[in-house]
Amino acid sequence: MGPTFLLVKSSDCLSYDDAPSFVCKPFFDSARVADRQQASMVYDRSSRKRSFPVKIGLIQHNSPDASRINSPSETCHVDVEIHTELVIQTSSILNRYDKMNLFFSLPKRQPRISGLVWLTSIGAFLAHSSGQEPAMEQALQDAGAVVEVYKTTQDADGKQVALNMYIFKPENHQSTDRRPAIVFYFGGGWRGGKPSQFTEHCKYLASRGMVAMTADYRVSSRHGTPAVKCVSDGKSGVRWVRENADRLGVDPARIASGGGSAGGHVAACTGVIELYDDKDDNLKISSSPNAMILFNPALALAPVEGSPKVNATKMKTLKQRTGVEPKTISPVHHVQADAPPTIIFHGKADTTVPFWSAELFTKRMIAAGNQCKLIGYEGQGHGFFNSSRKNGKYKETTKEMDSFLVKIGWLTARKQ
Repeated sequence: MGPTFLLVKSSDCLSYDDAPSFVCKPFFDSARVADRQQASMVYDRSSRKRSFPVKIGLIQHNSPDASRINSPSETCHVDVEIHTELVIQTSSILNRYDKMNLFFSLPKRQPRISGLVWLTSIGAFLAHSSGQEPAMEQALQDAGAVVEVYKTTQDADGKQVALNMYIFKPENHQSTDRRPAIVFYFGGGWRGGKPSQFTEHCKYLASRGMVAMTADYRVSSRHGTPAVKCVSDGKSGVRWVRENADRLGVDPARIASGGGSAGGHVAACTGVIELYDDKDDNLKISSSPNAMILFNPALALAPVEGSPKVNATKMKTLKQRTGVEPKTISPVHHVQADAPPTIIFHGKADTTVPFWSAELFTKRMIAAGNQCKLIGYEGQGHGFFNSSRKNGKYKETTKEMDSFLVKIGWLTARKQ
């Protein structure tokens, strides 16, 4: 569990007309915030898109009187955006001062005194933050996503991290429905990336009657974690959907995993890799998807006899990046019978993830008796399927994705 902080009282906190009004639940007397429920906060939702500077100060961890704010050791200004809950991007400060308490105050611009305001330390919120940009979070919600935390885990420093699932539901969807579902995982080389990459795919599939989701997962830039943790989170995502199928209105026997590049790797691992389930998950629930939709996925993480050599420079750093022996999370090395039906979209001009790796995976899937279709696109490089890519193939790949889902009986064919 990550660091928690003493609660701090600040009389400098004012509210004003064009900023959110904060009303915080008064915990005090050196109490510690252990979880999100304890640190409840109410704010003016009408101002949720506004950003404003916030002064961050530090208070000694062992202060004898928490109600007395000492002179801050250091101050800085950050932009804050309000949406579902308070999110303050100060992870760098926390990383440097994880044994200090924090307080913050609104700038005194055209203030109107709202009385004494009690504030909890923002540490509790950040301990549960995924580190995603607030603007991206808000954009997903504006696009229609319902946000739920599917997993609470830890970053490389042991601090708690909440991973969100962004859920797009069909019109008039009910929890009593039993609809097919899909979870998408974003690309970014296991280093970065955003769930919003698959917003348009989710919106499209929701319009076709599926419960479509795009998941956050741990990456090295935000959490300091290697690729094996991405795989564990991917498995947790599928398992969470299945475990909550009744509540989500999902058919637990029709859950697909999808993704692009590193996210395609994560999605593929949920279907063919048996290792690396999170021990804190409910392991009685399967983490295997019932179908896979993969966009230029990384499928060969180790040399394959008879195939082109894997880039030697990349291979030298791959073990460090994956956190395990790369072959253990290399999908092409783990194809067996009874793998989920799969469709793969791959650019033939891809120099990041070579086309031959998708060809080999497809060949092995078919040889094992599995259903697997590879569609190659001439002249297309990495990421060609993205909705934002100019001269890409978003519409074409989406049409083929739809046809695949019709073929396996999850969607009804569109009327011509």
